[in-house]
Amino acid sequence: MFRNFAEIERFITSAGHKKTIALAGSHDADALLSVVEARRKGVINACLIGDEQKTRELLKQFDEDAGNYRFVDEPVGGRAAANIACQMVKDKQADMPMKGGMQTSEFMRAILDKSYGFIADKGLLCQATVL
Repeated sequence: MFRNFAEIERFITSAGHKKTIALAGSHDADALLSVVEARRKGVINACLIGDEQKTRELLKQFDEDAGNYRFVDEPVGGRAAANIACQMVKDKQADMPMKGGMQTSEFMRAILDKSYGFIADKGLLCQATVL
């Protein structure tokens, strides 16, 4: 049993359970910084979906090498970025979508779109928010 996030992090890094995140709305500083920190710890790889120019500028501010990431330029963002993230998970190019700079309703519409396969036959869906 894990007692805190540090124990979870140690387990993941020691076992090599690195996952790929598809960050929809990657031009959001808070979401992007979370992805950068997780990548630096060796927990994830990431595909950044959003306004590529703004995202690259933020990475530079974070002193992070943009070469560590795959980019999908989607300057409109919102639902379009969420759809791309969900399609990447469906196509097994990513393990999970992550909400960045967009309205929660836009992100959830993509998650709840049955064509992406996130809704199980029994209708159970889990979501986590960490503040």
